[in-house]
Amino acid sequence: MLLIAVAGLLSNFKAVNPQALIDRICQKGNLPGMGIAIVRLTGEPEIYVTGVRKMGEKTPVKIGDTWHLGSNTKAFSAALLASLIDQGKGAYNQRVVDVLHIAKPDPTHSGTTIADILGMRGNLAANPTKGWHAYQALSGSLVEKRQAVATDVFSSTAEGVKPDTWTYSNTGFVMVGHISEVWAGALYEDALQQRILKPLGIKSAGFGPNPVGQPAPHVDGIPIAWDYPDNPAVMDPAGCLRMSLQDWATWVREVMLSVKGESSKLPASYGEKIRNASDKNEYVNGWIKVRRSWSKGAVLSHSGSNRMNYSSAWIAPTEGVAYIAVTNDGGKTAASSLDTAIAALILGKE
Repeated sequence: MLLIAVAGLLSNFKAVNPQALIDRICQKGNLPGMGIAIVRLTGEPEIYVTGVRKMGEKTPVKIGDTWHLGSNTKAFSAALLASLIDQGKGAYNQRVVDVLHIAKPDPTHSGTTIADILGMRGNLAANPTKGWHAYQALSGSLVEKRQAVATDVFSSTAEGVKPDTWTYSNTGFVMVGHISEVWAGALYEDALQQRILKPLGIKSAGFGPNPVGQPAPHVDGIPIAWDYPDNPAVMDPAGCLRMSLQDWATWVREVMLSVKGESSKLPASYGEKIRNASDKNEYVNGWIKVRRSWSKGAVLSHSGSNRMNYSSAWIAPTEGVAYIAVTNDGGKTAASSLDTAIAALILGKE
């Protein structure tokens, strides 16, 4: 994940023409489409889009289109888990192997807590050795398939992972989703809808690739023609959520409110955990918490990609402003293009 560092303070924010900005960046990066939103604690978000839904076709992207969020899904999964913990279904300090009934846990996982996997310190590799498609191909429900992942990864030592160190892990957040469905007694996807998305009024959300007629996935400007252009559904809690920029902005505003300790529809412990975490590149509840010279307080950031789409978010709770950006391309210019756009919005100049 590219962490942009820009000078100046948001208190000195100068207006920039966001539409002209993304028009230029999208064209320069050879991206099919792109969207950005400036989100504040009050008022409607400023949303701008540019480009086309699919290279080689003329249909433009629209304000209400849905975009794939990739690993920005993780923050939603953490909020779902927090809702269950706040309801008394479990606790952050519980051992994962107890919750998921792992009969013979590997010693590297015997003491791993839910807080550990939320902080990317669960001694888990980025992805399981067998690969996600192997688990997707198993018979049974998604709950059963995620339990199969749990049994395998918690019964063995993760290759290439030094115990008790920070390791970015999709596996860990699939486990966050699976623990949630165990506690909720419902499929993760359904629990997220009922407990997080619906209360926030988010209606455009779904999992997996965009439907036909929405921004299509690309790599380096080339449309992807796979039957299922996304990670397999077993991986949903770690990175397969899609929604409109308006709905993502709604979510980001609630995150800001929660982190600031103000009235929010999110579970109380969700923002509390973020608020109390270190601001020295600490991973917490689906965000990296850092310090940047352009904010008077800590900022939160995360990027997401399924290699065919890209998203990026930067939140400055102290100033009450956030910047989110998306593109339907996961190629070599996607990350830098979105970072360039957000940096320009922060600085007020390119």
